[in-house]
Amino acid sequence: MNRRKVLKSITAAAGSAIILPNWANAWNPKNFNSAGVFGGYESDIISEITATFVPEGEIPGAISLGVDKFLNRLFSDCYVEEDQQKIKNGILKLENSAEETYKMSFVKCTQDQKESLLMGFNNNEDENKKWFYNTLKNETIRGYTTSEYVMVNHYKYVVAPGFYHGCVNI
Repeated sequence: MNRRKVLKSITAAAGSAIILPNWANAWNPKNFNSAGVFGGYESDIISEITATFVPEGEIPGAISLGVDKFLNRLFSDCYVEEDQQKIKNGILKLENSAEETYKMSFVKCTQDQKESLLMGFNNNEDENKKWFYNTLKNETIRGYTTSEYVMVNHYKYVVAPGFYHGCVNI
């Protein structure tokens, strides 16, 4: 075997062994920037909407499981700009509806008031409002039901199902 090739392989392996842990360490939830395309105010509204769809109770709700962060990242990375703008417009319409109906911000409304405002979007003839409601509801449910807590504790999900027990009597 050529000595130069062996030295290059050893050097590449050593460099990878040094760099890989530092690179992989950056991929944890604490370093995850969830701001995405939505600003702080819009993120707050999305958080309140997810908390309205799946409130806290005996089991963790949407906020405890980070569904709001999931939605922010999902809308930023997986939705086209046109749909992102529809969501922003829906947030603005929801906030205006809360101001007109209850004379307060959507964030400050009670759970019942938030539910009635969202149901008003669902029962509205405006297709954009229906799309906004259905999109946020469906994505909230998807984010919640695919969270680690729900998958492990309620669906009994196992990453590697089945086990190999070698050397057992048959």
